[in-house]
Amino acid sequence: MTVQDIQLLERRLQREKAARKKAEEILEKKSLDLYESNKELKHINEILKQKIEDQNKELNKTQTRLQEIADTVEDTLFNMDHYGNIIFTNRYATLLTGYSYSELLKMNCIELIAPSMRAEMSKKILEFIESNDPFLYLEFQIIGKNKKTIWIGQKTTKSKLDNGQYKFNAIARDISQQIEDRNRLLKAKTLLDENERKYREIIANLSLGLCEIDLAGMITAVDKNFCHLTEYNEEELIGIHAVKVLTDDKGRNVIENEEIKRKQGISSNYTVDIITKSNRTKTVIISGTPKYDENDTIIGSIGIHFDITERLRDKQQIANIQDELHIFKFKYESILQRMQLGVIETSTEGIITKANDYICHLLEYELSNILGKSFNVLIGESLKDDQKLSKLPLDQQIDNAELNIETTSGKNKNVVMSMVPFYDAELKTKGHISVIHDISNQKRLHTNLKEAKLIAENAQKAQKQFLANMSHEMRTPLNAIVGMSHLLKNTDLNSEQEELLDILSSSTSILYSLISDILDMSKIEAGIIEVQSKRFLLQKLLNNLYKTFSIRCKEKELELKLSVDPDIEEYLIGDELLLNQVLINLINNAIKFTDHGYVEIKVDLVKNIHNTQLLKFYVIDTGCGIEKNIQENIFEPFQQKNNTLSTGTGLGLTIIKRLLEILDSEITLVSELGKGSTFSFEMQLAIDSSISDETDHEHENIKQQFENDYKLLVVEDNEMNITYISKLLNLWNLDFEVAKNGKLAVDRCRENSYDLIFMDLQMPVMDGIEATSIIRKELPKYSKVPIIALSASTLLTKKKLALSAGMDDFLAKPYTPKQLLETTRNYLKISISTPHTVVNSIKSGIDQNYLKELYGDDDEYKLEMFELFIERLESNLINLEMHKQSDDFQSIAKLCHKIKPSMAMVGLMDLQSMIEELEHSAKSEDRVKIDHQYRMFTQALDSKKKLVMEEIKLLKRIDE
Repeated sequence: MTVQDIQLLERRLQREKAARKKAEEILEKKSLDLYESNKELKHINEILKQKIEDQNKELNKTQTRLQEIADTVEDTLFNMDHYGNIIFTNRYATLLTGYSYSELLKMNCIELIAPSMRAEMSKKILEFIESNDPFLYLEFQIIGKNKKTIWIGQKTTKSKLDNGQYKFNAIARDISQQIEDRNRLLKAKTLLDENERKYREIIANLSLGLCEIDLAGMITAVDKNFCHLTEYNEEELIGIHAVKVLTDDKGRNVIENEEIKRKQGISSNYTVDIITKSNRTKTVIISGTPKYDENDTIIGSIGIHFDITERLRDKQQIANIQDELHIFKFKYESILQRMQLGVIETSTEGIITKANDYICHLLEYELSNILGKSFNVLIGESLKDDQKLSKLPLDQQIDNAELNIETTSGKNKNVVMSMVPFYDAELKTKGHISVIHDISNQKRLHTNLKEAKLIAENAQKAQKQFLANMSHEMRTPLNAIVGMSHLLKNTDLNSEQEELLDILSSSTSILYSLISDILDMSKIEAGIIEVQSKRFLLQKLLNNLYKTFSIRCKEKELELKLSVDPDIEEYLIGDELLLNQVLINLINNAIKFTDHGYVEIKVDLVKNIHNTQLLKFYVIDTGCGIEKNIQENIFEPFQQKNNTLSTGTGLGLTIIKRLLEILDSEITLVSELGKGSTFSFEMQLAIDSSISDETDHEHENIKQQFENDYKLLVVEDNEMNITYISKLLNLWNLDFEVAKNGKLAVDRCRENSYDLIFMDLQMPVMDGIEATSIIRKELPKYSKVPIIALSASTLLTKKKLALSAGMDDFLAKPYTPKQLLETTRNYLKISISTPHTVVNSIKSGIDQNYLKELYGDDDEYKLEMFELFIERLESNLINLEMHKQSDDFQSIAKLCHKIKPSMAMVGLMDLQSMIEELEHSAKSEDRVKIDHQYRMFTQALDSKKKLVMEEIKLLKRIDE
């Protein structure tokens, strides 16, 4: 190595040494810097660590606050990961599901969904993930920990994470009640739709016309009944202005005023005349109500139309009578004592608190020994056997219950007991009052009478059989006599012999006809037909027939005509009953076989013969007519025009023929098939030229003509009405019995036979409708016995109920003697003169005209009814006041319904109208009107009561 190389190496070593030194200095400096940096970094780390700890603490506090906030929300909150696992929830979720926080955070949301809905909900969630929709709302059922099913409505939102997965936030709410309400609403809507359908069917079945109009008055819908009512078809009605086309000026004003109410949402009823297509005027009651759309906005009105044209013609002023509770225990005790009636007053527990002397005498007790005893113990075991009595509710009554009681000495007594509740000032039942009547003697008499009746019935049957046999046996010799008479006419006879033979022939012919009719008509006329010629009004007979058959003709839309020759005398002499029967049968046939056109009753004067008139009667119809080959035999028994057109025995025309033979007349027939028939006969009737005495003894004549053994049953619970009808029936010599409720009526009918029944509709225990139904269904012997409804209501529904139950007619209260007499005559088929109404003035507010028609000249009867009115007046007013104070509107209406006819019975017609208005207000529960009308009625009654008292004094002076 050279020196130069060594020097170079030394320089390099020095440089390296210097560089190493420099590097060491730098490294030392850097180490120092690093140390300082590490020291500073450590300090920063400590600060950062503290900050992180502070932030973690703050975050925990925030999360706690968020959880607390979430727990206060009354909705269920869920946070779920991409797979539906629950990662957060709130307190309400635990309350809703029954699971704890920890349990929920271990569950998948699908586990909460009801199994039946999991597949459907999973599908909708997957569709939501794939869609761009920001949120999803679902309604579904979940199952809680307690297996309870809950409906929830859940709104779910989604957010996409960096890793491509989704996070879900859901808010759920319990909607079980809303679902239940929604289902209930759906059911209600379904029910509403069904009710609307039924409502329209009911309207159609009741023949009520339905019409809908818009706010402009244009018809938008009608039903077939409205078309029938107006005579337009549906196409003609839709779109027309209802008011302008179907009403006159007066009707337009009424309807336009009513339509103003509809637009205000008010419903109402009103009456108006409408003009039909054929220019006929019909009176209708319209029940109008607003029509709404789905937003409850009024878009028009609906009117239900009820045609009352025909009903207005027959409208009568009526009064309603319903149950009354009579406060009588103080006022009538002396009367009951004189009538030998026992009276016992008991508490609600059945303990005797009061009794009169007669019941003590009857039961052989001292009064002190009766008070405090149990009513059942006193009366005996018979009460226990009668479940109706032993289980009697506090607010009901028992009428005429028959009991068998034993006295202290061991005697058996048959008694009739009636029991009614009585009330305190607050109308609470305080106890019962029982009235007991000893009928032991009547029972023995009844047994004897039943035995005597059986003997009489057997004798009557034997008599009828004898008469039938005898009539049959007489035909053989009569045939010979008639035949020999004809033979004698062909021999040489002098004038005297011819005259005698004519008399003989005429007499034998009449006798032969009578005997033949007795045999052939025994099925319907009991075997004997007797001509009774008496004075009668032909025009009245024809008018009655016209009124009777008008209703049937209207039902078939036929016109009934009546024409009478004006030259026919007013009063004639003849058998009115048989003439009436002939015409009834002919008119019946005419209406039966006529479906369109008319039926005419016509009477012509053929000629005057001395003091008689020869009249020709026609019954003309535009019916189907009768074939020529049938006409010759149509009057024979069991022959009918066409078996497919009618039913019956075929005796109708045979009876007509025979009745006319009895009346010395004969029937003729002119008929053309398809054009109609004319039946006619001639009858010669004597003229009654005597001076008509309008004030003769009409009631005596009536009494004389009810001589057959008819027996009637009167079913009525009102004492005033019982007294009224009893007086009339006694006056007419009619045998009758009274039952005070429907149950007693049924029992009487089971035991006895009646020819006619008058049945009140509203009674305690059992009403007239139910009683009639039982009599018709369970008692075959009463299938054809007339039952006449007595009612203070003329509502169509009441009449329909009565007729559907099996009643034959409807007599409205208060009925006049004339109305009762005509009804009795019609259904017993007896011709009787009717009372004449004497025109008189209305005196001092009492309608004397009506009273004259009601009582005639029977002042004693009139006095009795006036006194009965005053006796009942106080208790009626007390009850009315109590019902009014307690706002018992139904009882007010019932009581008004009951006492209304009594106002007419004393001629207070204006008070009758006032009490009727009060009744209507009570039914509608209009408190303002009730107060006003009650005040007006009681004020008017004070003055009218004085008039009644004055009338009583006057009647008593007349009686003396």
